[in-house]
Amino acid sequence: VPPAEFILSSLDDLLYSQLGLFKTISNILGDHPLAGGQKSVREKLEKIRRLFTEARAPQQVVDTLLELNRRLPGDARIFRPALPYEDLPNFAAAGFMDSPVSTSQEAAVVAAMMAGWASYWNELPFMARVQHGLGHFDYLPGAALMQLIIARAAGNMIISEKEVVISAVHGQGQ
Repeated sequence: VPPAEFILSSLDDLLYSQLGLFKTISNILGDHPLAGGQKSVREKLEKIRRLFTEARAPQQVVDTLLELNRRLPGDARIFRPALPYEDLPNFAAAGFMDSPVSTSQEAAVVAAMMAGWASYWNELPFMARVQHGLGHFDYLPGAALMQLIIARAAGNMIISEKEVVISAVHGQGQ
């Protein structure tokens, strides 16, 4: 398991508050986010993602992230957003968000964070929240900033009350 520093969803909440994203995103989505069909939903989500990727992250958020970055060894990073609802019963949402890879350089780590949090507004996690009746602002993601380790194989283990499922893939390099 690579070294990691954990970022609480409260930091994401601070980002939303300081950038005025709660109101802006609510205005983009409107009262009926699915109105206009799939093309309209995709356009809305793209507009929301740009709010993150084109924004300058608030200094308090940047300072916290960069302090965590300094604690990690090596020069490669992966920003892994985690949804608080990704392991609910009958709802496996792990992997719904992007996990951007970057160097440990400050600007690259901040860009990876913003891209990772923007992916909360990708179509798959958005539609999963809609289909399961989850409020879009009720479950803002936390994250882990991890040292990226170049590996010959990578895997995942999911544990439930009834079984343990282990999957591995050769040659992913992360």
